[in-house]
Order: sequence, then C-alpha cells, then structure tokens
Amino acid sequence: MDKRLERRLYWQQQAPHIHKFQSITSGGSDHTHELAISTSPMVGGMDDHIHYFEGECKGKDGHCHTFKGYTSSPIPLRGGGHYHLVSAQLTEVSGHTHSFHGKTTNRL
Repeated sequence: MDKRLERRLYWQQQAPHIHKFQSITSGGSDHTHELAISTSPMVGGMDDHIHYFEGECKGKDGHCHTFKGYTSSPIPLRGGGHYHLVSAQLTEVSGHTHSFHGKTTNRL
C-alpha cells in the first residue's frame, strides 16, 4: 500500500476523537487543586492536530481558578494511537496562582 494512502487511512481512523487528562496543580499559597478534563475534538489536519481544553478547579475553601489552553501535537505510542502534552497557568485568585502539566490519555 502507498505510504501516503496508509497514513491518510490511519488519521481517518483517529478523527474525530478526544482525550482525557488528570493532574494536581503546583502548590500556591500552601495548597494544590485536583483537576480532570476532557479535550475538545481535534483541531487541524490528519497529519498534525491539537485539542483545545478549558476548565475550573475549586479549592476546599470555595475559591475557584479557571484555565484554558491547547495540547501539543500528537506523540505516537508504540502500540498505536497517540497522546498529547498539556500545560496551563491557572487564573490568579486571592493573590496566588497555580500551573499544571502532564500528558493526556490515548485517544477516546
């Protein structure tokens, strides 16, 4: 099979899809936040795409940070599929902020 056709068929099987991500934020003002998100469907072409994400995380004392961003381009997995790197800075609340980074699950 032609390599270009093989690649096209692979990416057609990938779209549309989303990814999930869970993390704990960096410490800020002596506490952290847990977050869990699902990305948007892919944005871009078959050979290269990203995903948009946004969300909020609430603290035990009721304060809330929001975040949004885009994933990295896809990073292939050995057994098939791919994942993306994610990172974002949370909004400032009560004089402090947090950040997070990590990687998504394989496509869903």
